[in-house]
Amino acid sequence: MSNQPGEGFYIYDQLSGKAFSPMAAVVRDPSMTYETWHGQGFSTFRSKRGPLSMDLTQVVDPVDPVKITRLRIQNAGPAPARLRVYAYAEWVLGGHRSRTAATIVPSRDAATGAMLAQNPYGLDFGERVAFLAATAPVHSVTADRGEFIGRHGTTEYPQAVLGGVGLSGRVEAGDDPCAVIASDVDIPAGGDVTLFWLLGDAATTAEASAWCRPIAARISTSAWPTTNASGAVSSTPSRSRRRTRR
Repeated sequence: MSNQPGEGFYIYDQLSGKAFSPMAAVVRDPSMTYETWHGQGFSTFRSKRGPLSMDLTQVVDPVDPVKITRLRIQNAGPAPARLRVYAYAEWVLGGHRSRTAATIVPSRDAATGAMLAQNPYGLDFGERVAFLAATAPVHSVTADRGEFIGRHGTTEYPQAVLGGVGLSGRVEAGDDPCAVIASDVDIPAGGDVTLFWLLGDAATTAEASAWCRPIAARISTSAWPTTNASGAVSSTPSRSRRRTRR
């Protein structure tokens, strides 16, 4: 049995040719240490690989049906880092993707670059639109899950990520539907970078586009957990911690 994730964030180091992730669920690196924190309304995933420290936190907007992901990457090394970061979401838009994949219609919002998807044959929510949007400049995208995963790949180890390849820009109905956004980032020695993504659901395409535009405002009003002097996450008294290395 396996539990293949339907969502993931992947990093490809363009200088070393190695792929990894701040999350232990995908492209797991045995040499890395992973920490997971869960609190009221948030989850944080931390990891470190060589001079790079990664902190990925996910929160849900207190009002709208939007999940916000923040990824901070710090480069403590003496040389710049050149990375390609992939955000992946597998569309279901119904009870089970084996029954809904054929009727999902992907598209891309021209105003924001967000990846959109709709299942017009859905019995309950056929008019609604799912979206994935990024704040970082977009290098390439695809709505074809087969292109991203590859013929012999999996969501844990997508072949596009392992090769660090650019995506084709294919956004067409009839493929195995998903949303993938790739962004290139350069981090100077001793520097850091922060990336954000929105994953959500809107009543119409126009509403999805409108929600993706004020990303900065939405991020600033979200209840982000903070860290204390020891680096521990604090937001609410209730939390759990898991540390994994193998």
